[in-house]
Amino acid sequence: MITLSDQNAPPEPTEDADFANHVTFLLGKIINRCLSVDSQALTALEWEDMKAGLDKWKSSLPSSFDTIQTPGLGKQSSFPSIWALRSWHVSALHYYHTAMGIMWLAQPAVQPLKALQRINDMECLRRKLEYHATEICALALSSDSAPAWVNAFGPIAFCSPWLHDTQKRVEMAQELEKWGKVTGWPVSIIAEALSPPSNITH
Repeated sequence: MITLSDQNAPPEPTEDADFANHVTFLLGKIINRCLSVDSQALTALEWEDMKAGLDKWKSSLPSSFDTIQTPGLGKQSSFPSIWALRSWHVSALHYYHTAMGIMWLAQPAVQPLKALQRINDMECLRRKLEYHATEICALALSSDSAPAWVNAFGPIAFCSPWLHDTQKRVEMAQELEKWGKVTGWPVSIIAEALSPPSNITH
């Protein structure tokens, strides 16, 4: 559990560092509320309020946070080529996508669902989670910053299981092993969770 208080909330962001600090605070609040073992399910009003905070943060980002897409450039990859200007932009966007993934998982059902509605609802959730996981991994892969990789390990560990494409999972596992050697961080557990079982032949 992360100790946070609204009284210690960062001020309304104006500079790049403020935006990075603010989304870190928002993610911490969401983790506390949604992932605590003893936490109750979110009410619709709670969910809407927390989601609105993330939406406001995203919509108010300065242009320096805009990502750059360069399809076909850079190394061959199963992921889209998405760049950010600085490592703190990458980390801030990682925290945003992680928070959004948690919010979609915690979204209250509006009403009881029939079987076919639930199938559609599950498929919609799967697509949302995979989108955020793909963005997190793509931003990390396009970065050459060791601090950005280290900050990415948590979001990748939480979100990368939502990747359903085997090529993407294998690529991410291989890159994690490389980053672990460069940074000295123990990432083998994360990489192993992404790798297909060794008894599967292709």
